[in-house]
Amino acid sequence: SELQSPCNLVCRLLLEKKQTNQYYCILIFSIYIFFNDTATTEIYTLSLHDALPIYDWTDYAPIFLPTEARVEAMLAETKRKPTDMVSRNDMLPGARQCTVKNVAIAAVMAGAKPPMFPTILSAAASGTLALSSVSFTNAIFVGGPIRNELKMNYKVGALGPWNETNAILGRAFLLLGKTATGVHVYPTEYFESGTSPESQGNNLQYNSVVTVENEEALPPGWTPLVQQLGFKPGESVVAVGTGDTMIHSSGEMTSYNPAQMMVDYAHGLAGGGAVTIYMDPTVARMLHDSYGFETKEKLSQYFCDNFQMTVDQYWSNGVHYSTVWGLGKQGLEPYASWVKAFQDGNKTMLIKPYTNPRDIRIVVVGGETQSTFYVTNFSIGRGIKISDWK
Repeated sequence: SELQSPCNLVCRLLLEKKQTNQYYCILIFSIYIFFNDTATTEIYTLSLHDALPIYDWTDYAPIFLPTEARVEAMLAETKRKPTDMVSRNDMLPGARQCTVKNVAIAAVMAGAKPPMFPTILSAAASGTLALSSVSFTNAIFVGGPIRNELKMNYKVGALGPWNETNAILGRAFLLLGKTATGVHVYPTEYFESGTSPESQGNNLQYNSVVTVENEEALPPGWTPLVQQLGFKPGESVVAVGTGDTMIHSSGEMTSYNPAQMMVDYAHGLAGGGAVTIYMDPTVARMLHDSYGFETKEKLSQYFCDNFQMTVDQYWSNGVHYSTVWGLGKQGLEPYASWVKAFQDGNKTMLIKPYTNPRDIRIVVVGGETQSTFYVTNFSIGRGIKISDWK
């Protein structure tokens, strides 16, 4: 168990000895796993599950062994070479390159079936693996025909643990973040201070908030997010964003304007970056039929126009202070005016921090059994066309 490779940092080398004095090696770091006797699989599963949590390389649930055959089956689903770089993480000590084979290994460990691999690979190509020093998590969006090809859930219980592909896609992304990028909460042999010292963490990281739009239930004039991201009808797309908070409407909508309620709920978010609203089709129809929101874009503009907060609330948020305070000091508007108001003591001045309607994304998802919605501070990144990774 002391035989390890500090260069690869993916898994450890285990040696098991049977009574026949044969050694069975599981070289997980380089992901070549050899079994001379298939009957020993259970032995190695136990050994692997003992080893990996020590180095924080799993989600602490049982994983599927990434045998050579299983990894090759994944790789057969893409025209890309195993050594092709999918993304690169330069944020941690020792830049990490994520290859196609790295993604295949994570997919196997998560329990993916080979047809799921191009979708998982496309998500990895976003380069957004938000296991970080803050409580960020990922938000994975899937749209287009692939939803039905992989039998993904976008109806009843779509945001819950009720679908195999939805669950596996999110888990694979989490495992990839731990193995390929080496992000760890607590100290390890290689990083004495750890690499993700966030105090509380975020339970949403377990499934990366996988969401699939119910495109068939969109009201007339409401464009699927796939097309809003610049893709053509009929193209299958994955987009990955980051955030850390979801606020649920809890009960069904009544007579109160749901658009204004979404604005009100958003005050519980960080504010000023991006917002993604996940709404049931019944809410979308209500907004369209009763409140005049003929398009998603009109709802996004309403949100920007009606959300307000004080400059004190805005600059009291550490994320805002660390990311855009300096831009304001350099004279970039509107931040410059907000910095001046704060420094002049006009801390109650109201501002509209959401300045770009394109940062307010609308995703229609759900089974039309309740008029509910989530308001989140997730940003949805650029889309990745899945056919490019097949």
